[in-house]
Amino acid sequence: MDEKKLEYDVFIEYIREHILEYFPEGYANAEVTIKDVLKNNDNRRKGLFINVDKNISPIIYLDDLYESYKNNESLEMGNICRIIYDTYKSQEPDFIVPDVKNFDAVKDKIVFKLINTENNKEFLKDVPSIQHLDMSAVFQIQLSPEASIKVTDNIFNMWNISKDELGKIALENTKRIKQPKLVDMNSMLNEILGFVAFEKSSNPEVNLDSIAEADLKEFFDDNIMNNMTIPLFVLISEDKVNGATCMLFEDDMKKIANALDKNFYIIPSSIHELIIIPDSELLDPMEIKPMISEVNSTCVELTDKLSDNLYKFDKEEMKLKIVKTEEAPKLDQKLEEDIRRNVSNPNQGKSR
Repeated sequence: MDEKKLEYDVFIEYIREHILEYFPEGYANAEVTIKDVLKNNDNRRKGLFINVDKNISPIIYLDDLYESYKNNESLEMGNICRIIYDTYKSQEPDFIVPDVKNFDAVKDKIVFKLINTENNKEFLKDVPSIQHLDMSAVFQIQLSPEASIKVTDNIFNMWNISKDELGKIALENTKRIKQPKLVDMNSMLNEILGFVAFEKSSNPEVNLDSIAEADLKEFFDDNIMNNMTIPLFVLISEDKVNGATCMLFEDDMKKIANALDKNFYIIPSSIHELIIIPDSELLDPMEIKPMISEVNSTCVELTDKLSDNLYKFDKEEMKLKIVKTEEAPKLDQKLEEDIRRNVSNPNQGKSR
């Protein structure tokens, strides 16, 4: 017989009191804590911590679990607790957590994470950060691709180091650890779908750090030739986590512009990856901007959202900037004349 569904507060309290019953005896004295966790875009989520021997604990977020429990008649509290146990064991750290007060112990693990400044006012209150356009680069201690410790003002002040110096260290570490790479969009879609739905590329991805500019040009030429429409490339990190930080690597941005020999646009599809679009006469940035906002609001998790803005890397200035709403696309004069002619004579060229 199905149990009566618990209200949210009762659900949370049940987990707090009973979760260790589903763990082995070695966890009998573990400390169980449930508290609000402030995540990206000032999104608060209820997190479960099960701490053994004061080591770091994976965070199991309970809000989504409650929604699944509430909306699935066959899910009972026993099922939920077993899901929590399986999730915990799959994420349980197998490393020793360094002493974050000791700068030398964590120096090589300090990296950047890019977040939206306006949407993270509360998050940014107690952390050091460096402004980058409409975004803030915050610091974290990277323990594994999935595990990190937020660098708060309290931790930063213990280190007795300037923010500029910390920024240089974080930038070097981020590039070394993240290892930015460019992937042809068609190849990535084929990988996601699990079958060849789009034309395969003979050169599907490159590591930006190791590739020479001439070889990067060849990569772009090969993949642009294979695309019948506007070519798209995905800029990600090797670990596929927080890859938007690749936007901070000025040398890589310049290398892309030089290899393309033109400006390019960046769509911040999430905090994890960026979409690179070479400039083209076919491209209207004013059509792209509303799409970014729509996709962010309908398809991207709030905790993964980075920005609704479109960015442009200007090859002449070698500078990244936000595309302003009032900025009109620069059209080739002949193309502009053709558009004007077609607008004024909409039936021209149509078969009768």
